[in-house]
Amino acid sequence: MTQQAVHDPTRLSFESAFLGFQHMLASFGGILTAPLIIAMGMGLSLQETSYLVSSSLVVSGLATFIQIVRVGPIGSGLLSIQGTSFAFVGPFIYAYETMAQHLLPSEALGTLFGSAATCAAAVFVLSYFVKSLRTIITTNVSGTTLILIGISLIVITLQNIHLAYQEMGSMGWQVLVIAGGVFVSVLGCSFFGLRLLKIASVAIGLAVGLIMAMFFGLVDWVLLEKADAIFVLDPLRHGWQLDWAVVMVLFPIFLVSATES
Repeated sequence: MTQQAVHDPTRLSFESAFLGFQHMLASFGGILTAPLIIAMGMGLSLQETSYLVSSSLVVSGLATFIQIVRVGPIGSGLLSIQGTSFAFVGPFIYAYETMAQHLLPSEALGTLFGSAATCAAAVFVLSYFVKSLRTIITTNVSGTTLILIGISLIVITLQNIHLAYQEMGSMGWQVLVIAGGVFVSVLGCSFFGLRLLKIASVAIGLAVGLIMAMFFGLVDWVLLEKADAIFVLDPLRHGWQLDWAVVMVLFPIFLVSATES
């Protein structure tokens, strides 16, 4: 066996599989956090929240596979992990709450998903002209947008904590303790941890929050016990409708997300 064969980068080994598994764990927390925040902001049921999170994981996996393998002009052929984006949290919640005033929840979700799919199709075409888009959506534009998105996420998080605190009544202090524990663990891993801990800081924060919630007896395993062992994605679960007003709200975020990536 030649030295070149031993170090063949395309050959699967235990070390490469282990590193890939670590990478998957590191990205896992980031992928499921955004849909969790969106579902909580929309006030979706536990069943709908579970479906939204599971769908995000499945689609992220498929998109990552396509990017890495590359089929013809589709995909980068590079190690490009595809996941959810926090950029859509605020716009998705705003659009849903606006439509929910005159539509049923299922109809509002169908309109939101259909409009988002339209934006995604347009961005797919525009992806071949990213260099031209960069002249319009400059670093200053995308950077400012990301800062505003971060601020909106802080506001949404504080609102969710306040709502949970009120719902818990006299036991609201438990919510504050859990939120504080998650915040400290994520911040500690991000700034003072090893490189792997920094990458997995979100996943670690979620794990810490889950353990603390279990300690306080706030975790309900009934839904998990009733859930199907295999998740089947249903793209038309709520149907697809198109609302051009929603498209106008979401499309700039799609553009910024594409160029920022």
